[in-house]
Amino acid sequence: PRIGAEELEFLHRTARRLYERTDKALFGWFNGSIFEQSQFLCGWDEFMVRLAADAPFSDRLLEKLTEAALADLGLYLQAVGPYLEAVGFGDDFGSQGGLQISPAMFRERVKPHLARIYAAAHAGSKAKVFLHSCGSVVELIEDFIEIGVNVLNPVQTSAAGMEPEGLKRRFGGQMAFWGG
Repeated sequence: PRIGAEELEFLHRTARRLYERTDKALFGWFNGSIFEQSQFLCGWDEFMVRLAADAPFSDRLLEKLTEAALADLGLYLQAVGPYLEAVGFGDDFGSQGGLQISPAMFRERVKPHLARIYAAAHAGSKAKVFLHSCGSVVELIEDFIEIGVNVLNPVQTSAAGMEPEGLKRRFGGQMAFWGG
């Protein structure tokens, strides 16, 4: 775990104070990025090559990052979970014209890890799961819903397939869309 006791105590005190003294909903940004973190650690090009051509390496990396995220998330939710209405995660899967990886690769290699993280968020709090994922991610929205994402941000209207009317028509009863 990378979150220390002092930080957790600060987060707990602050969240409790805000919860007790305001009528506003509390949003806690956790991040929990495993896809982007892999890109940062390896370099974008190198990780994409490894994801496609070296499954043992990329799967181990994603698993280690998932385990670290789960450990920190457990501590984080113990500290602030009772006070949150939403907990935020971020992983950019889209680009302006489409996805960074194929839907099949996402489903096989990344989605199972995210499912574990988002399930832990739901199990550890009453908070809704908020995912920030830029770009054209319309091909993954059903997957996001399936693994427990309640809110998608942003609706990048300039990206392919991300027209608000179409998203609302297809997914509006299953997911909230936040921001653009």
